[in-house]
Amino acid sequence: MFKFLKTIFELLRDLIIPYFPFRLSRRYKFAFLVHSRNINDIYKRFPLTQKLPLSWILFWCRYSWPFIVSKIGGVVSKKDGREVIGYMIGFLMLPNQILKNKNVAIKKIIQSIRLAEKLGARMIGLGALTSSITNGGLDLVDKTKASLTNGNALATAVSFEHIKQLLEKINKPNIKISIVGATGSIGQALTKLLIREYPKYEYLLFGRTKENLDNLIRELRTFSDKTRVSFFYNNLIPLKETDLIIVTTAASGAIIHPEHLRQGAIVYDTTHPQNVSQEVIKKRPDVLLINGGLIETIDLKSEFITKLSKGSVFSCLIETILLSLEYRKENFSLGKVGLDRVSEIYDLMKKYNFKPTDLRI
Repeated sequence: MFKFLKTIFELLRDLIIPYFPFRLSRRYKFAFLVHSRNINDIYKRFPLTQKLPLSWILFWCRYSWPFIVSKIGGVVSKKDGREVIGYMIGFLMLPNQILKNKNVAIKKIIQSIRLAEKLGARMIGLGALTSSITNGGLDLVDKTKASLTNGNALATAVSFEHIKQLLEKINKPNIKISIVGATGSIGQALTKLLIREYPKYEYLLFGRTKENLDNLIRELRTFSDKTRVSFFYNNLIPLKETDLIIVTTAASGAIIHPEHLRQGAIVYDTTHPQNVSQEVIKKRPDVLLINGGLIETIDLKSEFITKLSKGSVFSCLIETILLSLEYRKENFSLGKVGLDRVSEIYDLMKKYNFKPTDLRI
């Protein structure tokens, strides 16, 4: 009975708040936008939906309004010692719905931004596919007076630190590294950092279009013109040649399967929802699969984070929090990640004593 009343209260609250014609507070706040990763997210949030037909749930996901998923606290600015409060704001559309109905999804994102503004958010972070379908947030610049960030700068910084540890584990002179989604926001930045730091290794770059890959390779020549680089589009078969596979794509589901991986391969997956099939875990015990781009939660207070992360949280959320703690008033990381932003946000992460999750390898 309690769960039923709680669900009704949450539904009423989330329907009413978007229509408030004023901000609830002028205190500095932030918001982070998310969407359902899979149907289980909806079942967990709204248990009564488990009794409904799937077609009804999918209809509701597409047409329901954004809502407050969770309040976030527990972080204090080093500038003035004040706690900064945030809100996780979500809409129910599933990844495949978002990619098939981008115009509808963008409307949901704009509705989420409006809700964030009415809650007093001055910095808004874009989680999961809300970044990729809006051109890394560039398409939203004229849709809000709040500052925006796509979270990809810190995701790149954390991933790079993790990947350096993995390369030490592989520990052999001739390492082949594959980057799936190499032309994307995170992928292109990681590729540049790796080739700058490890020019002696061989790189296989995977993307959706030859033109984008050609452009990236021209850029990479400014970092190292002697590094061996191959590129592939719409063909994942060459993945089986590589020791380390880095996944930075924006697909709605799994695209990498057990047959794509060589014996003893390491797969570092930064994607949410994950683009590596769960069959890899079941059928390939020889493969080391790592959920990438994660940061230890430290003192964050949020019911949603506690249930979701089991001691770690997405770096794109932490990027939003860090910028809020510094009271930043400008857009930070939009479009493709710049290496200067990667360095800047990594320094902020250390300033506030956040750190990448321990890989335990």
